[in-house]
Amino acid sequence: MKKKGQRRKLSSNQKGFIRLLAFCAVFVALFSSVSTVFHPKDGSDSSGYSKNITTAYRAEAQNTIDVVFIGNSNAYRAFNPNQLWDEKKITSCVVGGPMMRTDEVYRYLKDIYKTQSPKQVVLEANCLYLYLDTNGLERGAIPVASAPYGMNIQLNTALKLPERDFFKNRLSELEDAIMTKIAYEASLMKYHDRWQSISSYDFLHPEQRYYYVSKGFLYGKGAKPFSKGESYMDSENSNPKEISGFNKFFFGKIYELCREHKTVLSVVAVPSGTNWSTSRHNSVASLAKEYSVDFTDFNLKGTLDSEIDWAHDSKDGGDHMNVYGAAKVTSAYARLLTERFGLKQSVLTETQRAHWENDSLRYHTEVEKSR
Repeated sequence: MKKKGQRRKLSSNQKGFIRLLAFCAVFVALFSSVSTVFHPKDGSDSSGYSKNITTAYRAEAQNTIDVVFIGNSNAYRAFNPNQLWDEKKITSCVVGGPMMRTDEVYRYLKDIYKTQSPKQVVLEANCLYLYLDTNGLERGAIPVASAPYGMNIQLNTALKLPERDFFKNRLSELEDAIMTKIAYEASLMKYHDRWQSISSYDFLHPEQRYYYVSKGFLYGKGAKPFSKGESYMDSENSNPKEISGFNKFFFGKIYELCREHKTVLSVVAVPSGTNWSTSRHNSVASLAKEYSVDFTDFNLKGTLDSEIDWAHDSKDGGDHMNVYGAAKVTSAYARLLTERFGLKQSVLTETQRAHWENDSLRYHTEVEKSR
């Protein structure tokens, strides 16, 4: 009989399990540390195979970013900060990630406000249709206006399948996201071959892993035609496709966060034939109207200065823009920033302006020429 206070000895299986957990913890810590060292720090990479590109704003001088484009992969494939700088001398960055959710958008914005004071946040609308639902935030269960701040939200890992062709419409995005996800989280998977070029600088300046001359934009010249480029916005899809309660809730939090920091929030839908429809347009337009937020849909005819050529401007058959499609989207929104929102040239010191000019030059001579 075991005496009171006597500790029960662990079985051999329990000891083995504890050792396994300890090994895994040490391995993850070492892997993360080594990944930081291996990650390039010269700013020229724009492949997107690293989580650090999402936080490229961390490498910029404090309070020098005037516009933040934020959302999932559609955002980082459609907006080019160097082009915006070349055309309007307005500073910006792209904060995007594979299948980024609205709650992640909110968390990234909170991090951005630690070092930046953007005049405008541009939310790409596709993230409002990531089919995640939550306990207690089913569709319409908790109105945005009455949702308690800081409520405990448990994500349901099951994806909503509200339409029969969900997987068909997501194959292209999933292909892009799945192939990059592991390398996105651990850059060592992508940059293991840098061992020959590692120097003391890589050890002494780990913060430079956030530096990208592309400012979060993912460059790609590859083109794959989209055969339904003239018909995907037909009126047969005009019935509103409801935005989930989860996404409405976090849109409300994003709106309040921007208002707290005196930032203009606007919403944009970039051309995406395999994702977008008239029904999605109608629901986002209704949500934007509820908050008196500007909504621009570049999937509609006549909204771009130069219409998308679906034979040449998409990288993957209608899902994302390539660099040619991105040039059209960026140029059109650059015009809106100055004409509709009244943004002026960014106010920078001589050193800061030289930094942006140098990054623009490097973008055109290194990033563009290397692809």
